[in-house]
Amino acid sequence: MYQIDPIGMKVVRRFQASGIGPYGFAGYVALVMADGRLALLGGQGGIPGVDGYAGFALWNPSDNSISVYASNYGAGELGGIPFTQICGQSMGNIGAYTRTPDRTKVVIGSIFSDGTLCEFDEATATNNFVSSGVGFIERITISPDGKWIVLPEYPGQAVVFSGDTLSQAEQFSVAGNASWAAGFL
Repeated sequence: MYQIDPIGMKVVRRFQASGIGPYGFAGYVALVMADGRLALLGGQGGIPGVDGYAGFALWNPSDNSISVYASNYGAGELGGIPFTQICGQSMGNIGAYTRTPDRTKVVIGSIFSDGTLCEFDEATATNNFVSSGVGFIERITISPDGKWIVLPEYPGQAVVFSGDTLSQAEQFSVAGNASWAAGFL
């Protein structure tokens, strides 16, 4: 992981995965959160597009503190790193990973057929989750105001959830198909 000066276009600092937190943490995707911490997607389980990721961490680069979170399934793939289980008992590994536009919540979806959709609040370390009915979640799209979360449902549906409650608000057909190959969402 690199800290870059965007004006001078220079590397300011390099963080080795082995030095992130007291146990090391390999982050594959980094999202900057509202409080300045980084949400790091980690725990790659085989082929990411098939097997997903085991969990994520909230890491503070200034003091190297870290909190690791994993699904019930992903917990076994973290190699003994202390973690907090989130998103219920049914969630598989993480297939989709993003944050809300206000940068206060991490939103994840299960790459397994359980279809779990989960929001994690970085400030309170609480989570809200539902079984979306979508199946394998590989993409999550959030409206700019954070009010709606949209998931593609193969072969030709879009399913809309409330960004606050995760309750399903709408489902509609789309022209063509909703596959990854079609570039839907």
